[in-house]
Amino acid sequence: MPGRPRTVTDERIFAAVRSAVGRVGVERLTLAEVAADAGVTTGALARRFSTKRNLLLSFSRTMADGAARVREVYASAASPLAGVVAAMVDLVDADADPVELANHVSFLGMEIADPEFREVLAAHNREVHAALEEFLRAAAAEGELEVADPPALARVLVSLWHGVQINWSLGGETSPAGEMRRQVESVLAPLRLRG
Repeated sequence: MPGRPRTVTDERIFAAVRSAVGRVGVERLTLAEVAADAGVTTGALARRFSTKRNLLLSFSRTMADGAARVREVYASAASPLAGVVAAMVDLVDADADPVELANHVSFLGMEIADPEFREVLAAHNREVHAALEEFLRAAAAEGELEVADPPALARVLVSLWHGVQINWSLGGETSPAGEMRRQVESVLAPLRLRG
């Protein structure tokens, strides 16, 4: 006999995970906290994911599911260079406050410390790097940027992605997205060939 159909999507549950992690941090996170945010019972969430670790690992895999979102944002931009900037800005949480960001960084710390999570995170990092390298090559081919070493510049942008959020939380003047835009444009400005 088939089970009852799921009325709450994994997407909604993972949005609840993201929200709850930002609010309470990964250490204090409970299945009940996520269930309340998602509008499901704790029992239903436990049946679907079994444990908090399984839920968080599924969430990490979804968040790291390739660079599809980065590519989508890039593709909707007016030019390859605009796409690089838009993709970088989209990588950060535009509306996070310092407390939320600190809670997300605590989750990142857990991911780095756990080999299974770290493997997922590393794969995501590699895919974002590969996408950014591809975008930079396209901007160079369009005559927008002079890029002598696209892989190296992509590594700089990946480092910027991680670092800007931390720096912003220590006293950024705008939003995380605004700070990312400012920093990316600053890095790319000396390489611009037009515009």
